[in-house]
Formats: sequence, C-alpha cells, structure tokens
Amino acid sequence: MIGYKANVIKSEFRISEEVDSAIWVKLDNALNLLREGSIGWQIVKTIIESKEETV
Repeated sequence: MIGYKANVIKSEFRISEEVDSAIWVKLDNALNLLREGSIGWQIVKTIIESKEETV
C-alpha cells in the first residue's frame, strides 16, 4: 500500500475498478472512519500530528 497526502479543491471522484467507494471527509473525522492501527489510520494520524506541530 502507498499512502499520499494531497491538498485539493473538492470535486467529483472518478473511481477505477480497483476502488469500491470513496467519500470526502474532514481530516479531524478521518481517524473515526478507519480501523485503529491500520495502515490508513497510521498515515492519517501522522498527518494530523505533523499538522498540530506546525501550529
């Protein structure tokens, strides 16, 4: 799995056959939607923590 962080203007998704579904969520709510300890959860947690350090 590869994780990316990107800043985008909200728009419609174009989902490929490899993706079941996708939704926009606020970063602050993203951890609640992921299984704790999963790769995705770890990526989001790292992004949130790095964002807090810059404030």
